[in-house]
Parts: sequence; structure tokens; C-alpha cells
Amino acid sequence: MMRLLPIDMQARLDALLHVEADHRVSPLQLLKEPPGLPSPRALIRLTTNLDYIHDTGVLALDLA
Repeated sequence: MMRLLPIDMQARLDALLHVEADHRVSPLQLLKEPPGLPSPRALIRLTTNLDYIHDTGVLALDLA
């Protein structure tokens, strides 16, 4: 499947696995965490995560 992805999308997906020196977890791990108890802060976190997923471009892939 990776060969079918555009090169720039491969780089964006690989970046999800990279742990920065000043962080303890990867962006992918952060995306996997539940947003928390219902609250304005949790809703903001959820929409931020959804925007991040959208920015990777994976939602536009045709997997058929």
C-alpha cells in the first residue's frame, strides 16, 4: 500500500511516528488517546486531532 501513496503523504505519515526530543510520545500516540471527559477542553482536543488527521490527506484516499 505504501507504494500507492503519494510521496508527500508517505512523509506526513512517517512524521506521525517521529518522537521529538522534547516530547515523550509520538504524534500517533497522541491521536490514539481519547479526548477525555465531556468538556469544552475535550471538544477542542478532539477537533484538533480531527484537523491533524485531515491534514495528513489520508481521508481522501480511495481504498476501493
